[in-house]
This record gives sequence, C-alpha cells and structure tokens, in this order.
Amino acid sequence: MQFLSWVGDGFPGTLPSYRHVFCQNVDVLNDYLHSCFPRLKSMSPLYRFNNPVFNDALAELLARFDQNGYADKSSPENIRAAIVLDYYMELLHIDSYTDQVGSDCIQWYFQNRQLARNPKAFKALIHHLGDVLMGRDYCPLHHEYIDRSIVVKGFQPSYDQYISFCKEERLNRSQTITEKQYELGLFFQDLAGSGCTCPEELTPQLVVESCAKRPAYKRGAVKGFLQFCHEEAIIAKDLSRLVPKRKRRFVIPPYYTKEERKRLESACGEGIMCGRRNHAIILLINRLGLRSSDVCQLGVDQFDRQNKSFVFHQKKTGSPVVLPILDSVADAVQDYIDNERPRSRSSCLFLEAYAPHTPLTRAAIYHVYEKYIKIAGIEVAGRRHGGHAFRASIASSMINNGLPYELVR
Repeated sequence: MQFLSWVGDGFPGTLPSYRHVFCQNVDVLNDYLHSCFPRLKSMSPLYRFNNPVFNDALAELLARFDQNGYADKSSPENIRAAIVLDYYMELLHIDSYTDQVGSDCIQWYFQNRQLARNPKAFKALIHHLGDVLMGRDYCPLHHEYIDRSIVVKGFQPSYDQYISFCKEERLNRSQTITEKQYELGLFFQDLAGSGCTCPEELTPQLVVESCAKRPAYKRGAVKGFLQFCHEEAIIAKDLSRLVPKRKRRFVIPPYYTKEERKRLESACGEGIMCGRRNHAIILLINRLGLRSSDVCQLGVDQFDRQNKSFVFHQKKTGSPVVLPILDSVADAVQDYIDNERPRSRSSCLFLEAYAPHTPLTRAAIYHVYEKYIKIAGIEVAGRRHGGHAFRASIASSMINNGLPYELVR
C-alpha cells in the first residue's frame, strides 16, 4: 500500500495516465498473489464461468442495458461483477442464487478490496444480475431490494390499480413508477410488521407510525396511494392527510460570473487532449444551457449545420426540442466532428477518446468541468462546479438582465 501511494504521488515528468495504469497493474498482481479473486481472469475475454448460467445472465443483463438506452455496458466492470459473483458461489459451494447470496458477496468483495473504485456501481451491478437470475423485471434505480411478496394478498389489487392509474392517467415515466414502487414497498413492509395485511385494516395510528419510522424518506407515493384508495372507496377515510411533507433544504443555486465563464471557455486550448470536444461541450452548456444528460445523448444526425440547430428529445422531460445555436457553438461542434471525433459506429456525437469510443456519461462531463476550472484558475469557494452549476448561472444572468421568470423557465 505504501508503494502504491508513493507511485500515485507521481514521478517527475511522468504522465498521470501512466501512473494510473502502473498502479492498476500492481494492484492486479497483488490480487493474483493473494488469491482474493481472479481479477486477472476478469480482464481476459477467455474467462469461462464455473456456473454456465452466468453466461446467459450476463448476456441478458447487457441486453437490458441496451434496451434502456445505456451506453456500451459490455465493459470490464460489468463482466468483473459477474465473475466475482460466480467465483464467490464456487468458493463457498453455493449452487443457486438468492438475494442474501448477493448481499453476502458484496460484503465479501469489499472486505478483500478495500480500495475498490465506485462501490455503488458494483453493488448495483450485483443487484441487476440478481434480478436476471431471480426472473425479476428490470429496475433502473437499484436501492436495497424490497421483497415485493409483501404486496401480495390484501394490498395487491389496490396496489395494481394505483400503479395502472399512475401509468395510464398520470402518464408517469418508468423511472417515476420505479420510485413509487420502492416507496410503497417500504410502506407495506412497515405495515406487515405491524400486522396490517389489507387496506381495510389501515388506521391513522399505523400511517403515522410508518411515516415516523422513516422521516427523511419521500412520501409522495404513499400519500397518492392513500388518496387514491379513498377516492375509489377502498378505505372510508382520507388518510393521506396524515402523511407529513418532507422538509427540504433551501439551496441557493451556484452562480458564476460572465468573466468566469469566458475564462473557462478560453481554457480549452487546441493543444490539450480532447480540447475540441471539451470546448464544444462547454459552449453547449455555458451558452445554450443544455443539461449534461442531453449533451451525452446528442446524435451526429441531430446537428443541422446548415440551419444551425439541434433537433432532439430532452432526456428528462421527453419533450421534443428544436434548439437554434450560435455561430460560435456551431463552429466548435463542426470543428470537433471534422478534426477530432474518432471513427465509430456510435451515432452519439461526443465520444471517449480511447477505444472502443463509447458515448460520454454525465460523470465524464462533470470531470471535464472539474479539469478546466483548475486550468482556468477559477476559485470554486464552496460552489458546485459541474455542468448544472453553469446552466444555473445562465438562468441567473437572464433574470439579472430583466427577463421574466416564465420566459427563463
């Protein structure tokens, strides 16, 4: 560990990317010598699973990611998660997967890998694999798994009616439906622990006790479910009034001045690696106010150079947008396409510099801003400093210039 820390501090004249790869290779050898788990195998396409069922499970998981619009997910991280789970079950002679096996595997993994990167992503991948192995539907937001069997019997009909109402009448998106299912799963779990098995047995005391157990959690789905049950005459009283509103912090939006935004844009020089790509990204967010998620999904064919516009659907709202762009932004995007964008089958506009040239993620755009803020010498001083912070700065500038709030919205 001391040696890796010494290497990580850097040698004079050595590139940071080289130090990262060097430390990673030493880390791999350390795992191999101590037989923690076969990380060397996980980096090889020749690895064969001990349990053949993982071949189909991994293929199904990657297909689900592709269907739900994820970037290329056939990365070593995803394959490694399946291999670690396979190795763990083989090590303990476990024949069949359960949710408890997945939780134990995660705990075992982090005991052996105390410096593992991105633990939340690894946990989510294990849970996603568990969904496939257990025959469950795809869940985009993976919190700790809530046993849906609690919703069976008495609450199942009213639960199904409410979810159908949210999908068909309120037109909730799949992500919103998943969040509501999670909230209601916690609610039903609390009720089952108190002996309540159907809506007719609900009392004001049970609702208050359940909300008191998890005061920091969202309760919008619980409130909506109780209100729906009252309107449909499933319960006599409107118990939704007993659900307290969650207190939210009042956060002042971060603000960067016009001079600071110009310094950031000027920091993207042509001599810097991916300078053209990062310059185009920063201009799209700084001057047009695009969300990072929309920048990630922009396609090459959505850029109309002749009419100087982007035509796309917003990822958050799903609504179509025809966005006129400034000459400077259009020139920067065209410059990236002509001189720096790698050849790829991907239709996405902004790609990683290294093969297999996958589309950028929101995390990558955050790191772009983090990098150039340091180069530009901008003092963050406790302010958020991702793309969303500069999007908020545009809105603040518009309001300061006298534009009405509704127009800015």
